[in-house]
Amino acid sequence: MIPYGQFGYDVGNLVQLRWPGPVYVVRWRGWVMTRLPNGMNHRMAVYWLGPPHWDCYFEDELRPIGHPG
Repeated sequence: MIPYGQFGYDVGNLVQLRWPGPVYVVRWRGWVMTRLPNGMNHRMAVYWLGPPHWDCYFEDELRPIGHPG
């Protein structure tokens, strides 16, 4: 598990959404606040993979290249 406040991927890292699948470059990273089932807020890392992806992906949706799910 990545320590709180740190990112698992750097801008420029190569990742996959699913394995096997196309390889994408992390273009941007940031934080989003989500609400946990207990009502508490939690900060989670998100990543944008550039065009044609209009949305960001959570860290657990990405895989380092060549690593199965």
